[in-house]
Amino acid sequence: MVVEEQTLWHSLLSPYLNLGLLHPQEVIDAALGAYSEGQLPLNSVEGFIRQILGWREYMYGLYHYLGADYCQQNFLQHHQPLPAFFWQSDRATMSCLRHVLKQIECTGYAHHIQRLMILANFALITGLAPQEVENWFHSVFIDAYDW
Repeated sequence: MVVEEQTLWHSLLSPYLNLGLLHPQEVIDAALGAYSEGQLPLNSVEGFIRQILGWREYMYGLYHYLGADYCQQNFLQHHQPLPAFFWQSDRATMSCLRHVLKQIECTGYAHHIQRLMILANFALITGLAPQEVENWFHSVFIDAYDW
């Protein structure tokens, strides 16, 4: 992560995919086409396709396998409320959180490393209630999607 780079090596396709404005197969076909034309190396195309197809299918399957009440589960019994600074980034005292939260306020977007390694890890280690975190994610991200 680099403070000055909001998307560093990440695409901004998720809003279009999650809202149904772009089909995953279109994205995969374009990546394969670029590889066939020698514009992209195989390892880049493979990783990209794995993210577009693999992650989406994994999440879709997970939600169907675990059932409709999956989003209400709280295995670790975390019940801490969402801190107010999640809504007001300038109140966050940790630089990494303040930076990501400010970016989200300005753009409605953060790439998956910021979401997982900063936001989700903070939520986990501080015991935030998962439903509060999920509601916040759905409120602030332009690509929030209930699988």
